Amino acid sequence: MKMDTFASVDQVAQELAAGRYSSREIVEDTLQRAKQDTSNAFITVDEDAALLAADAADRARAQGSAGPLSGVPFAHKDIFCTAGTRTTAGSRTSTANRATSRTRRASSSTPPSLSSRPSAGRTGRRP
Repeated sequence: MKMDTFASVDQVAQELAAGRYSSREIVEDTLQRAKQDTSNAFITVDEDAALLAADAADRARAQGSAGPLSGVPFAHKDIFCTAGTRTTAGSRTSTANRATSRTRRASSSTPPSLSSRPSAGRTGRRP
């Protein structure tokens, strides 16, 4: 399965809704791209959670209870605490911080990774 690398969220959601791809196929493709990333964009990739969420989204879609973004993978910035996932907020001194509260994962989408890309004009690479 190879989706357009630059497909929008809307395009991915339409492909899922039309049944041209399963969420698992799209997430597997996304995870493969994350593994091949050489820009240091991802600091944490949770393959197991992403695949479980993809399978749950596929089941929901088969039952007719999927939301419009169910199964659409995304990466979020490393400033949002997610239970059980390391969060550093870009700080070298916060390398072991794990969310202790039960942060709700988005139930209708599939978060495979945390991005380390700088925000607010900050530049530089992680060591």
